[in-house]
Amino acid sequence: KSRYTSKHPNAFTVLEGIDIKSFWRSSDYLYAGASTAAIIYRLDNGTNFNGRPIPVVYETNETVMSKPFFDKELISYHLDCDRITNGTLTIGTSINGRTYSDFALSIDGSGKYVRLLSYPNGYFNSARFRFSNSQLDKPMQINNFGVVYKEDVKQTDSY
Repeated sequence: KSRYTSKHPNAFTVLEGIDIKSFWRSSDYLYAGASTAAIIYRLDNGTNFNGRPIPVVYETNETVMSKPFFDKELISYHLDCDRITNGTLTIGTSINGRTYSDFALSIDGSGKYVRLLSYPNGYFNSARFRFSNSQLDKPMQINNFGVVYKEDVKQTDSY
């Protein structure tokens, strides 16, 4: 991302739908020349691409927390993020390599959003977490995220 418009300038942006033939850097800005027309694009300037939102996604690695051969009961999340006017944050949970189950959370307002979010009693051996936002010009700022779980006494796999 542009070092002038982003707090995290080493992030990636996927651009689709423009035919680029050449790149040029000038004064720390990145430009691209079109291959099909006499057009020069200034790349990655802000949080939208031609009026369409650039989706922001962060996924954690697969984690087993502690005791990898035992199930854990997922109880709740602790979330600390910045509020955004009319903002929505989507939190996804993938348990044991399955598809993500997502829920949207309104983070409308200003200041910080610090909450304990209950989880509907899920058991897991490994889990991944995903945070996403695809609203136009609504940046996502997660300050801290924690998972509250309880270790179970039964083993995950039986032979």
